[in-house]
Amino acid sequence: MKLIILECDGVIGHQSVAEIKNPDDWQSVDESVKAMGRLCQSAYTLVVVASQPNGDQGIEMLQAIYKRLGQSLEQYGGHIDALFFCPHDVKDSSECRKPETGLYAEIEKRFQCNLQDVPVISNTLENIEALKSTGAIPVIVNSADKKTTLTDIDPVLLKRVQIYNDLAEFSEAIIMGTDE
Repeated sequence: MKLIILECDGVIGHQSVAEIKNPDDWQSVDESVKAMGRLCQSAYTLVVVASQPNGDQGIEMLQAIYKRLGQSLEQYGGHIDALFFCPHDVKDSSECRKPETGLYAEIEKRFQCNLQDVPVISNTLENIEALKSTGAIPVIVNSADKKTTLTDIDPVLLKRVQIYNDLAEFSEAIIMGTDE
């Protein structure tokens, strides 16, 4: 299985400065949706991770967003194989809230795999910090409002981190086998 884990905000969807209170407020990054379609067509398994506090209301909104995303992905021959999310608020202590590794442990359990050498794509260093103990490959994709450079990265992760301009550039590299 060729597994790829993608963060939602800033990778698949535009990073929002305000809390998204309505599914219609969430906007996908068109090039990311197209890239996800290409990854699916190249036999990659796509797993999305997200933080979605606000209880049942937050979960309902997340479901509505992913239904819309799924419809967009279908246009490009893509789909999401699984969605994992943390329903807890930032102030709550939880094993599934990044930088903890609970979501990644759940992915390993569900897919009966080890995340060693699995790319995990985010646009923030904070989310990448959770990968130190997993063996996953940290991949940063820069977004219009957030640019990461090698000098920003923890030395422990620096040996393995990959930085791309966007998800389209990453997908092209991994599909063509030039992701090292």
